[in-house]
Amino acid sequence: MRLNLYTVPACKIHNEDTSKDDEYARNIITMSIENNQTSIDHFFSKSFSSLKRSSALANAIISTLKDVSFYKENAKSIQIDRRRFDRTIRKVAYALFYQEFGYTWERLLAVTTNQIKMGDMSNDHLGDIFDSLSVDLDKFQLKGNNPLIFQYTFFDFTSEKYNKALFMIFYEVYITIEKYTIFQLKSIPVLIVCEDKKSYLNAG
Repeated sequence: MRLNLYTVPACKIHNEDTSKDDEYARNIITMSIENNQTSIDHFFSKSFSSLKRSSALANAIISTLKDVSFYKENAKSIQIDRRRFDRTIRKVAYALFYQEFGYTWERLLAVTTNQIKMGDMSNDHLGDIFDSLSVDLDKFQLKGNNPLIFQYTFFDFTSEKYNKALFMIFYEVYITIEKYTIFQLKSIPVLIVCEDKKSYLNAG
């Protein structure tokens, strides 16, 4: 499953110094209830080992574990560090943009998804943004050398070269019902929306 992985040059701050954040985001993604078998395998081969190595992380998960069977049968929820998770997803987005277009994405990025919920399992405001913008996303052709793990596509908001959005899917599973019907469960779909250039420059 590690064939044909994308690589993008990165400085030490955006590589080794964020490896713990990368590990954290991977653990969260592989815990999603709608994952495919590849994700389940990755959870037990990678994420579970990560939790065993870090008692603090394991305790943080156990202490916030809550039954949410009203949302989906046998489902549990945990409290996550959303800022830490989003930081890793934005790093992936910037790297994909550079790999795709050959120049830096000079925009602040908002990470939206409808699969990270509030305590009552409702969307937060970012989930609402995702739902409002993602109606036609199934019409786009997705890219990815390992579609069972990761797929993505960029699309334009305007003709300005930075004004793009990025749609990413982690661990998508295809399910066949009877003989003909195929539908998709997207474990954690993420839509990256860029903000204005002035904000990006001020933040930099």
